[in-house]
Amino acid sequence: MRGLQAHSRAAMANSSSAASCRTRLLHGNYKHRQLVKELLGHYKNYQMRTKACFQANVVSQPQVSASRKAGLRSPAADAARQPMLSCHTQSPATSWQLYRHTMRHIGCSASSAAAATAQAPPAAAQEQQSSTTTHLQRLRDSFQIHNTMTRCKEHFQPRPDMGDKVQMYVCGVTVYDYSHIGHARVYVAFDVLYRLLGHLQYDVQYVRNFTDIDDKIIKRAAASGEDSLALSARFIDEFHKDMQALGCLPPTHEPKATDHIGDMVATISKIIDNGHAYVLPDGDVYFEVATLSGYGRLSGRAQVCRVGV
Repeated sequence: MRGLQAHSRAAMANSSSAASCRTRLLHGNYKHRQLVKELLGHYKNYQMRTKACFQANVVSQPQVSASRKAGLRSPAADAARQPMLSCHTQSPATSWQLYRHTMRHIGCSASSAAAATAQAPPAAAQEQQSSTTTHLQRLRDSFQIHNTMTRCKEHFQPRPDMGDKVQMYVCGVTVYDYSHIGHARVYVAFDVLYRLLGHLQYDVQYVRNFTDIDDKIIKRAAASGEDSLALSARFIDEFHKDMQALGCLPPTHEPKATDHIGDMVATISKIIDNGHAYVLPDGDVYFEVATLSGYGRLSGRAQVCRVGV
């Protein structure tokens, strides 16, 4: 663990943005500081293991064997391996940039394979294509994810009629203050899932929203004498800096609540008209949970309907 923490400190020392993030994330007591160090240490360890795994999968075994028989290395294999090999000679910050570039463009493994296939004889190209497809399908078949409804691991597969498309929605932050350790933990975890789905060559639509209008935001803006939208915009920028310092990839879409106020009002009106919500005298709207069959199953608590309450 000391080695992981030392590696994390060395990587962060080579990045001013990471240092800025650490200043914000590490404010608090000693226990929280240790948690952050352990979190970043484990994440760096994940990066190193993923790089090694990716390097092993870029060049397939048949391609290596053919290259050895010819006494030469494939140019496509050298091009694919070069970013990984250079990680051993570059500084941690530079290595991380190379790794992020490789993982963000994970399709480079497919393009490298395509280039090698184009140079190979037709029979060998067909065999290599078949081997690549089989390997990818085997990885997908072994991918399991925990279902919080059934409370067990299940084989992952996209929704029917979606093909290889996967839609991933992650609840974003309410931007009235700086990020904290809880934010770091959540978005690093979903970043790992996002990368894994991409490595399995799924077409991922990753959506993470911003709640940029809220009672807390309005109260904080009034206390500081700042416009509420200006305050939320400032903390959105700070959040992006923190996610970049943690090495998290940006989502596909980042919608803001203020851009969809009309849509929300229309949706709430429909819910009220259908009898699934009610309006309080002060104007707040609440769901009528008694109208939803099976409400509470996700938390493991059954809904009890009380008449006259």
